[in-house]
Amino acid sequence: MADEHDMRSKGSPYETIKTEQDGATFILTLHRPQKRNIINKQMRAEVVDALMKVRADASVRAIIVWGGPEVFAAGADLSEMR
Repeated sequence: MADEHDMRSKGSPYETIKTEQDGATFILTLHRPQKRNIINKQMRAEVVDALMKVRADASVRAIIVWGGPEVFAAGADLSEMR
């Protein structure tokens, strides 16, 4: 993709998501494939952080959230709800 960048490779603290920008489109990918993208506390915090940062970027006109080619998300991490 044009203007592609992975925030993790630029020293970002993100471990459970990947982000990139293609022109005016911001792409956020859930990235816990070994757990079928189960959404845990860390992923929620990273998604919120990334979206708050992109919210301040006037060059972004669209946001795509996806889970990769295999699965979007299997749901919440029930082990954290005890």
